[in-house]
Amino acid sequence: MSLLETILASVAANGGRLAAVLGDDVARLNNTVDDTPFDSPDSPLGAPDEAWNLAQDIMTDCYQLISVLMPRRMQAMKFCFASSIEYGIGIAAHFKVADHIERRGGIATAADLAKDCGTDAAKLTNVLQSLSGRHMFLEVEPEVFANNRHSRTLLSGAGAPEMLESYSIVSGKAFDGLLPLMTDRDNMHSIDPKKGAFAIATGKPMAILDWMMLPENKAYLAQILTGMPWLSDTCGKGTVFGYNWAQWGPAATVCDMGSSDGGIMSLLKVKHPGFHIICQDLAPMLPVATQTFNTAHPGAIEKGQVEILLHDYFQEQETDADAYWMRGVLHDYTEEECITILQNVAPRLRKNPKARILINEIVKPSLLTPDPKAEGPASKRVPRTQSAFIEMSSIMQLHSTAFLAGRERSYYDFRDLFDKAGYRIEHFQQLHLFSCIMRIALKE
Repeated sequence: MSLLETILASVAANGGRLAAVLGDDVARLNNTVDDTPFDSPDSPLGAPDEAWNLAQDIMTDCYQLISVLMPRRMQAMKFCFASSIEYGIGIAAHFKVADHIERRGGIATAADLAKDCGTDAAKLTNVLQSLSGRHMFLEVEPEVFANNRHSRTLLSGAGAPEMLESYSIVSGKAFDGLLPLMTDRDNMHSIDPKKGAFAIATGKPMAILDWMMLPENKAYLAQILTGMPWLSDTCGKGTVFGYNWAQWGPAATVCDMGSSDGGIMSLLKVKHPGFHIICQDLAPMLPVATQTFNTAHPGAIEKGQVEILLHDYFQEQETDADAYWMRGVLHDYTEEECITILQNVAPRLRKNPKARILINEIVKPSLLTPDPKAEGPASKRVPRTQSAFIEMSSIMQLHSTAFLAGRERSYYDFRDLFDKAGYRIEHFQQLHLFSCIMRIALKE
């Protein structure tokens, strides 16, 4: 069979298996229904793990199929112009286009939307056509648009428009500095954010959070803070509802090292009300986490069920817990710094041998093709010890390189890092979205 035939056969076979696993839920897989089986990880309506794995395989093969059918020069040009989509989503979020469509009864002409947004109709049409060509919005008639389940993500209220606009605009700034960084012989190997792509692009030798703290950038900071609950909810449902937190019992103590707004721990408190939650971070984020819990769990802080503590993870951990949670921490630091962070927790684990560290990170995906002449369906070459959604995860690791000056690591990178810090991977779990959880224990 030719490569094209093997890819099509793989998609057809996995599609049949997916339909069988989902059963009657197949009818919910369309872009007019918001609550599909893959949008409900926290409810009984959510798709089972087998369905998620099959869906991943189908998408992986479909990306390969596109590459096979795409003219060679068109593929390169597509990547060249892809950044326009990033700005397109930021523009749609800024103008609250999804909200205006809903207010007009679910369908609106570009001319009417332009009036609502206070902008030019031709330019807005170009933006919306670029997005609808990728199934974000629907163009139901020429220059007439409607929402679908993807564009309804941009509706106001949950913080999505603010987060996506900020991400698209601010991360765009960062990429302006990536090539200069990669050609700078003195700094090209650095992951110090003060010397990174974002610092180069803005002309400010500082990390993104410090840059947002500047008075002239307070609008960006406000957007991020408004959108943070949406981002935490997006990431948090998979980590909270897709992981076995009950392994430490109904009254476990969980310490979030670098809790940010506290959103994930707030969700965990919903799932496990008996848990004692400890959120640790630097001073600027403590009021945000406090507000999160005062809103979602009134009285929990006063009753001692939740603690909001100042802590720098470069200092020795002094808080006892059953599980120490680190989400997106290690990718910001060098190997030596990561070893320091991990070893600072080791005394607590020696005191409580049942305690563990949970590392929640993107685990850098790869799609190896050892023998191009024998190339078959891409899904057959994808390991499960890496992040799902290869395309999304790959983009995010490049984003991290430019935006945060960080470094995403592969499973083998993490394994070697943990070994040097005195730990071993005890359990690995690929989550349904784009991150993974590694439960690590002391080697001794």
